[in-house]
Amino acid sequence: MACFGQCALAPVVEVDHAIYGHMNEQALHREVEQFEREEGVIRIQDIGTFSAVREAGMAKLLPSRPRVGVGMGTCGKGNGAEGVYHAFAEGIDRQGRDVKLAAVGCFGFCAQEPLVNVRLPGKPLVILRRVEEGDVRRILDDIALGTIPENLALCKIEEWDHLTRTYSTGPGSPRSQLAGSAVLQAGKRKIVLRNCGLISPTISRSTSPSAAINRSTRC
Repeated sequence: MACFGQCALAPVVEVDHAIYGHMNEQALHREVEQFEREEGVIRIQDIGTFSAVREAGMAKLLPSRPRVGVGMGTCGKGNGAEGVYHAFAEGIDRQGRDVKLAAVGCFGFCAQEPLVNVRLPGKPLVILRRVEEGDVRRILDDIALGTIPENLALCKIEEWDHLTRTYSTGPGSPRSQLAGSAVLQAGKRKIVLRNCGLISPTISRSTSPSAAINRSTRC
């Protein structure tokens, strides 16, 4: 990168937004190793480690319990997604629901925000549209019964290409939930943003709603 403007401290190195002066190779290795320990960073040095990291990531997308992802991009937040996320967090906590909640990025259909994706184990991912805080209790009740509100369903996704692996979410949702899936993805081939709307765009391990909301615009 360009000069930091601190010539008297050169060599200058930045590690995770922290600036270090008079840096040498040994000190740099020490700071990087400390950063990796604190952040839980895994060094991928062989195919075995890569495969293990990939499988761990896929397990987060396809957990053995229901998963709810609230779209928290700028478009979603501008249409009330923060309130929807808080309603899910409070409902799951208050009712003791065994549901994994995630703040995810924009899925790419701003006109239908707030978007919420729901996956029941063994069934396709279903995208719910224009979800309001008042819908949350009914959604959680339906999830407990193994169903999803059809009147809120925009489409279902049975397969997704994550570049490193194409995964199947499973068949089985009502045919009425097929509507819109072809239109939603037609003519698109996402590369850099292909996982937006599916993954949480932060490496933070914090599970608090406020922390997730504050970091949710990084996608």
